[in-house]
Amino acid sequence: MDFFNTLKQKLDLKFLIWHYLFLVLFFLALPFLAGILPIVRFTEEQIDIRVYPDHVLMQGIYVYQNPFPFPVVQGLSVPFPVDNDHPTPVQLAARQMVPEPKQLETRYILGHHRFNLVFHAYEKIHIAVEYRQQAPKKNARYLLTTTAPWKHPLKQGMYRLFPHDVIITRSNYALEAGDHDNFRFQRKNFMPPDDWYFSWKVN
Repeated sequence: MDFFNTLKQKLDLKFLIWHYLFLVLFFLALPFLAGILPIVRFTEEQIDIRVYPDHVLMQGIYVYQNPFPFPVVQGLSVPFPVDNDHPTPVQLAARQMVPEPKQLETRYILGHHRFNLVFHAYEKIHIAVEYRQQAPKKNARYLLTTTAPWKHPLKQGMYRLFPHDVIITRSNYALEAGDHDNFRFQRKNFMPPDDWYFSWKVN
C-alpha cells in the first residue's frame, strides 16, 4: 500500500510540474500569439486606397519575415482608424498571398480582429488585407504609426490614392501623380512619424 501511495504522490507531483510548466510557457507565448509583441520583422507594405464620395476601400499588402533559423508563430491584429466621424470598417478580408495562397481566418479578441501566421525558418510571407469604411465628412485616416511597435523601420512603403468621382484636396504626406489615375508617396527606411490623413470633395 505504501508503494502505491508513494507512486501516486510522485505521479501527482509530476502532473503538477507539467501543468505549471505548460501555464508558464502559455503565458510567455501569449503576447506573441496575440500580436502584442513582435517575433518576426515587418519589412514592406503597399497601401492602395480607393476613395469614393462617401467611403473608402483600403487594400493593403504587407510583408513579414522570420529572421530566425527555426519556425515561429506570429499573432497579428488589424488596427482600424475609428472615431466619431469614422465608424468601424466592414467587409474585412485577409488572405495569405505568398508562399501559399489561402484565406486567413480572423477572430475578434480583446477589441481587435486577429489571426496567426506560421513561419518556417527565414520564411517571408505576404498577406493582403481589405476593408471598407464609411467617410461621411469626406476625410479619412490610415494608421501608419502602428509601425513603431515593430522597432524597425520599413525597408520600403508605397501609398496610393485612387479617386473615384472625387478630387483629392489634402494630404499631410505630399503626393505626386502616378500611373493609372492615382496619387502616391513612397518611402524607404520608413518609420512613420504621423498617420496619413487625407480629404476630398465630390467631383
